Amino acid sequence: MSRTNIRTRLFSSLRSREKLGITQKEYAMFSHVSQSLLNMIEMGKRSWPFGKNGGRLELEIALEATNQNPIPVSELIQMEEWEKNEIRKAVSIIGARLNTLQIELEDMEFNSQQAIRLFQVTTILEKTFPADSTEERCILLWKRRSREKYQKNSQLQQRLLQLDIEAMQKKKAFLEECLPENSEQNILGVEP
Repeated sequence: MSRTNIRTRLFSSLRSREKLGITQKEYAMFSHVSQSLLNMIEMGKRSWPFGKNGGRLELEIALEATNQNPIPVSELIQMEEWEKNEIRKAVSIIGARLNTLQIELEDMEFNSQQAIRLFQVTTILEKTFPADSTEERCILLWKRRSREKYQKNSQLQQRLLQLDIEAMQKKKAFLEECLPENSEQNILGVEP
C-alpha cells in the first residue's frame, strides 16, 4: 500500500469526525484511545493501535451507509410540544413588535409631512415680519425645528424602518410555516 493511501486512510477518521460534528475528545472516548493519541493519528504522526477499535469501524460503516441510503430527515425533526410553544411565543412577540414598528413608521410619515408643511409655512412667513421681531425669532425657531424633525423622520430613516418591518414579516411567516398545524408539508418537511 502506497504512503498516500495509508495517509488517506489515516485521515478518513478525521473526515468522518468532522462530517458528524463530533469533538476530538468524544471521538477519542468512543474509539477507546486518548485524545492526544487521536490528535497524533489525525495529524498523521501515529497510526491506530492494533486491537484498539472501539466503535470506530461501526461508525465508519454507519456513515458510509447514510451516504448510500440516507434516512429521511423528517424522522429527526419531530417537534416536541415545548418546541411548538416556543415558536408560537416567538411568532407572538414578533407580531407585537411588528405592530409597534408599523405605528412608528406611520408616525414617521406623519412627522415628515408635518415638518415639510411647517418649513413651507415658515419660508412664506419669514418674508412677512421685520428682522429681529418676536415673530421672526419664533419663525426661525420653527424653521430649525422643521429641519430637525424632517431629518429625524427622513425618507432614509423611513426606508430603513420599512426594511426592518419586511424582515420581521419574513421571520414571522417562516416561523408560522414551521408549525405543523399550519401546513400539511411545512418548510421543515415534517408532516403534522
